[in-house]
Amino acid sequence: MQPTASAFVKHFSTTTVRQVTKIPPESPDYINVPKAPLSQSDEVDNKPSPLEYKGHLPIPRPVFRQRNSAVRKADPLFLQKSAPLPTSKKSQREPLSEHEAWERRMAASRRKNLEEGITQLWERKIETENVRDVRNRRKVRRNTEAMNMPKREDEVFTEATIPAVLLETAVSRDPLAFVTARKSRQRTRKLVEKKSDDRQDALQHLYMNARSFIVDEEELNAQIEKLFKDDYFSSVGSSTGYKAQNVWDVPGMPMSVREMLSDVTKTDNKAVDSGIKDDGNRTKKRQKKITEDLTGGPMDMWRIF
Repeated sequence: MQPTASAFVKHFSTTTVRQVTKIPPESPDYINVPKAPLSQSDEVDNKPSPLEYKGHLPIPRPVFRQRNSAVRKADPLFLQKSAPLPTSKKSQREPLSEHEAWERRMAASRRKNLEEGITQLWERKIETENVRDVRNRRKVRRNTEAMNMPKREDEVFTEATIPAVLLETAVSRDPLAFVTARKSRQRTRKLVEKKSDDRQDALQHLYMNARSFIVDEEELNAQIEKLFKDDYFSSVGSSTGYKAQNVWDVPGMPMSVREMLSDVTKTDNKAVDSGIKDDGNRTKKRQKKITEDLTGGPMDMWRIF
């Protein structure tokens, strides 16, 4: 049985297959929002630039680095020194071949191109600087006018109210500045005088106490032998009229805080005062203080009485 032609006919459907893509509601593409052609979208960023070329161009070298060198390069003397004319005898005669004539023409063309190139570069530099200066001056003038122009009415009517006192930022001069300076000068002078007096008193005390200083080894040994003798306290106590046994018997017990306060306020309730608490010693101390003020320095008690 022979197969018929209809058995090999393949039927194609003309209906388009619709692909349904499910976009969740949390996706930014759930709502189709048209994007501007200048937006920073992925489609614009991924679009290749029509000016994108392979490779890179070298950074142009500044021909005129300094202003004084620029004048020298534009000077014909600089061009003459950069590409001088030949001075040999061979260059003065006629070319012997077509190749030698071609070389001379090429050398002359290079000298001409160098001169024209430097001249045009210098003119372009001057023109560029002039255009930039004009643009900068125009920008500064526009900014100055915008800064000094009065406020618009809508800004004046809608801005917050500021008290006039807050707008006064100038620092006014103190009317009592000279009086304050004079008082400060007097206080400073008193402090300096007090420091000087204290220093003189300290030097005087050092001078008065220097008589008992130990300055050599012999005096040190003699003082040690005197203080560490077995009968030191008894010998010192015999001069006062009673027998001393220890260090507390010679100068006496130290004063307590209560005794010091009673000595200052004179509120001692004891019937008999002895030692430093009696009126006689107080009088001696007062006289000693008066003598020191009159002489201008400390004095020993035994020199006064």
